[in-house]
Amino acid sequence: MSEDTSPSSLLALARANLSKLEAQIEDLVARGCYPAATSLIGSIQPLLSPIHKLPAEVLSRIFLFACGPRNAESMWAMGGLCSLSPSLAAFTTAVRISHVSSAWRSAALDTPRMWATALPMREGILDSASWGAKNAVLAREIFPRSRSVPLPLLYPFRLDISVHGQISKILPRVDSLYLHDRGLFGWLMNNGCPVLQELRSLFVRLTRFPDATTRRLRVPQVAAFLTAANLTQVHINVFLPLPWSQLQKLNLNWATTPASTCNQALSQCTSMVEVQVSLPASSIDEVSPGPVDRHILPRAKIFTAFFIAVLNASIKPFLQCLALPSLTRLALHFDDWEQETWPVTTHLEVKQFLLHSPQLEDLALSYCTLNATELCEILALTPSLHTLCLTFSGQAFTTTLIERLIYSNGPDANPADVLVPRLRVLTVGREDIDPAHVDEGQLLRMIESRWSNPESVALVAQWEKIYLWYYPPPRDDQDAPDEDLDPLTPETRARVAQLKHSGLNISIL
Repeated sequence: MSEDTSPSSLLALARANLSKLEAQIEDLVARGCYPAATSLIGSIQPLLSPIHKLPAEVLSRIFLFACGPRNAESMWAMGGLCSLSPSLAAFTTAVRISHVSSAWRSAALDTPRMWATALPMREGILDSASWGAKNAVLAREIFPRSRSVPLPLLYPFRLDISVHGQISKILPRVDSLYLHDRGLFGWLMNNGCPVLQELRSLFVRLTRFPDATTRRLRVPQVAAFLTAANLTQVHINVFLPLPWSQLQKLNLNWATTPASTCNQALSQCTSMVEVQVSLPASSIDEVSPGPVDRHILPRAKIFTAFFIAVLNASIKPFLQCLALPSLTRLALHFDDWEQETWPVTTHLEVKQFLLHSPQLEDLALSYCTLNATELCEILALTPSLHTLCLTFSGQAFTTTLIERLIYSNGPDANPADVLVPRLRVLTVGREDIDPAHVDEGQLLRMIESRWSNPESVALVAQWEKIYLWYYPPPRDDQDAPDEDLDPLTPETRARVAQLKHSGLNISIL
């Protein structure tokens, strides 16, 4: 027989319960049990709190606010396990809220968005049977609470296969996926390949030591990601078939992927806005002697490339295959760069690459062996540059470069001779600068000509920040501590202090 839940029946039940409570209080008072009566009154007092008078719809909004907003594209934004804490905190908050009272629990269970959060499924390494059972219960109980709402999925290292059944049910509505293990790939390929219609963000950080079960899976066969029509952001450390043309933000760690494969994939990213990629340089055999058609990526604005194993290799194919007309920030880092000089072919290709990026505003070079003359030639192709950062590339910062950065208003001065007239931020770091190759007088002229010269304002930008880091000068006193070895003369150091006092953000170490 079904329970009567009509308003009149519920009101009659409430009145009956109230009469019972009043009778209990009167009985306790009559018997002189005043502490017990006071305790009973205190136990029902919270029921009169305004929070218990709020409609369920308002409670749901409060609960969602307490759990925090969730964005599929920023779920794993920091790119490491430390970034999971804020994501998992939402689940902890939801559980705590649902255990406050029966009314709150009912409202929480009727708020599916509250449960559309990453679950703290643990890695079953030390006690696989115990954690496997706990993960299975967690998935079975919590996944259904989000109903049809898109949700994130965290797949940790060595997740027990008993959880896969629950995961397979929610894959079509996963909008943010973090894979820390190959174990799920078996469900993303072959005849059981799902359609990932909600997937917007993909983070794949595979372990280097696959177990016997996952070693059989060849990663390139995974086809499910090609069905993700809404995928726009990826952060991966293994090459996967992806819908390259729709991706907008990429972080690719392809240190073990052939350079030709990397270049081919990147050339298809016509919607790309931002990319950070680690990839090997091309072998000499892959370098084409003739011209190569450039693939235009019209929306790319930020491009960061880390080249691995550059010695006796070439980055020419990478630079040749791309044209980025909207690029505003370029960072090139060269790992294991042991050449004593900047290769001529690399220099020519970098200049050709920059000719196709006329809007470049921010340039960072790391571990580059180019000299000051070569850097001047590169800067001549970047008239809109406002930020230049050199790290472990100090041999390029010499008096030759400094003189080209000086603005002169003399009768024979030609403003067109000044390199990068819009330059506002200059950083040369990590003990890069050799004091023997820098004329302090010219250095001060360069700084003052773009700071305290009122006539230069209309023609060159004023400095916003200057950060220069010399490597320690030769020691006359072997017992002197490093902090006592100032690369600047007292007169120059005093002038730098005056410039800093006048408002210039300047540090010379």
